[in-house]
Amino acid sequence: MKRIISIALSLLFVTAALLPLTSVSAADGNILDLQPDGTVVFVPNFNGEAGIYEPGLLSGSPQVDVDPTNPNTITVQTTKNKTASYWGGFIETLPLNERTCYTIYYTVSRTGNHSVGVYADSVYGAYGYPNKIKLMNKGSSLTGHDYVQFSAVSDTIYSTTDTPSVQEYALEVNGVNCTTATYIKDNTGNYLLVDQGIEGQIPYFMADVLGLFFYSYYSGHVVTISDCYVVKGLSFGEVVYPEPTTAPETTEAPATTAAPETTKAPETTAAPETDAPTEAAQPEATKAPAVDTKPEEPAKKSGCGAVISGSAIIATAILAVPVFVRRKRK
Repeated sequence: MKRIISIALSLLFVTAALLPLTSVSAADGNILDLQPDGTVVFVPNFNGEAGIYEPGLLSGSPQVDVDPTNPNTITVQTTKNKTASYWGGFIETLPLNERTCYTIYYTVSRTGNHSVGVYADSVYGAYGYPNKIKLMNKGSSLTGHDYVQFSAVSDTIYSTTDTPSVQEYALEVNGVNCTTATYIKDNTGNYLLVDQGIEGQIPYFMADVLGLFFYSYYSGHVVTISDCYVVKGLSFGEVVYPEPTTAPETTEAPATTAAPETTKAPETTAAPETDAPTEAAQPEATKAPAVDTKPEEPAKKSGCGAVISGSAIIATAILAVPVFVRRKRK
């Protein structure tokens, strides 16, 4: 018996020792809570970093070349005309949920009227040319949003289609309101809002971590992406937090009605006093004969109950050992 109890206790101690060894994905934690908004939280190495950012082919036939002297610079184009080509990956260290927001900065260099798209989760992002841009849902415009001409935003935005151009963009990804917004830097060094979504147009983002994907559609549209990085929070927009719901006020309970007064019982007249009869002498009780009786001895307990109780305790201790399975994000 002692040996069985010893084995059960050993199993419990081993299980307790293993508890601190269980772990989850970095995207499930609150690793960003200590970082203030505006902090650069990711600079991509387009050659890939295991467990952090591993870009690659998503669909289509993109040709992506990483600059051998700068892993933060790539050249993007599709090899087949009018083919939706996606290349990129998810940033495993940046959770995307109802508590997180980010701003993706990137610079686009073109030698002509060439297009390129930058996506936050392989589905939602922005796609444009040197003179216009629009919010996207996969290969189509986000509902209610078409191209916005830069000339309609401000005359301080430099754009051209016949000379080399370098333009700086920002894509805000709002996880709280589930929206995106696209900005462009003008000639004075300020980022100007070009277009932004409204809550409800995007039902939900496609992953629980932020992504960085590039989209190309026309062959011959060679575009260079450089100076790419991600900042925590919205750099320009505003987060609209949902108003807390309050419980409805309760109405006062109706006043209780007083119970009716009870009527007094009628007074009863006292019965006339009568002389009590004289007590008669009681006859002497006869003594019962003495009987020599002994109480029966109780039956002796068997040891079966103690054995069952001990076995149950051991079985319970063994069954109480939990099984730990490490959760893996699909």
